[in-house]
Amino acid sequence: MNKRERGKESVIQALELPGDLARGDAIVTLTGRTKAVVENYRGLLCYTREEIVLSIPGGRLRIRGKELRIPWYTPAELEIGGRISGIQMERR
Repeated sequence: MNKRERGKESVIQALELPGDLARGDAIVTLTGRTKAVVENYRGLLCYTREEIVLSIPGGRLRIRGKELRIPWYTPAELEIGGRISGIQMERR
């Protein structure tokens, strides 16, 4: 971790901010095996009934399953429904 990153982490801790929010990380909330909400995604790279791939800060998020769909989305978050069988984060 370089000097700039250490300084940023110090500010995050001093302000008691949630680290994921302050760093702009993607947040994935999984409800059972049928619903996932992804916050802070950058874009949709692949969308099929078996796989959805999202661009997220620092990499990609791959969600696999059956009958996958996106019931709603905004520029900041989206919901994925269906029978989710796996979630994988890939770092660049």
